[in-house]
Amino acid sequence: MPSNPPAPHDDPPSPCQKQCKVLELPLDGCDVLTRLCGGCGRTIDDIRAWKTMSPQAKRVSIQAAAARRQWLSVTGT
Repeated sequence: MPSNPPAPHDDPPSPCQKQCKVLELPLDGCDVLTRLCGGCGRTIDDIRAWKTMSPQAKRVSIQAAAARRQWLSVTGT
């Protein structure tokens, strides 16, 4: 049975907290709703793409998710 190759040493781990709750919120003052996970703060698109992202893209996603989690805590969402 094939196994997944190990992640490169510079590949950041997933920020998943196993507390998934999909939220649909307007972000950045726009009228379009953004779907994101209320647990880790990543967008649904980032979660789907995680396995194929480069380590750098994962780090950017993690930083953006942290900012969203902070925003969620300030707004009480």
